[in-house]
Parts: sequence; structure tokens; C-alpha cells
Amino acid sequence: MLRLIAAQRGVAPEPVTVLDDDVVDPYGRSPEFYERSGLELEPGLQTVERIVRLTFE
Repeated sequence: MLRLIAAQRGVAPEPVTVLDDDVVDPYGRSPEFYERSGLELEPGLQTVERIVRLTFE
């Protein structure tokens, strides 16, 4: 699985701005920041989950 993931490096386009390549850090902030951080992480986590499931099927 690690080889498969490593082979995907560079497939995604480079971020346009620095802000496109970062997830908001919610530590010590309001619940809204935790929600925002979760929403930013969710697509990537779904991709990882899909790869792991395909690997072990």
C-alpha cells in the first residue's frame, strides 16, 4: 500500500497559494474552527480510506 501511495506523489496539482496547502489549526479556538478543520480534512481522509479498503479487499 505504501508503494501505491508513494507512486501518487506529484499527481495532484501544486497549490496556487500557500493558503491552498494548509488546514486551519483549531487548537484553542472556537468550535467553528474545529468544524472548519474537519471539513478541510474530510476529503483527504475519504481518499485514504478508499485506498486502504481497496488494498485489503
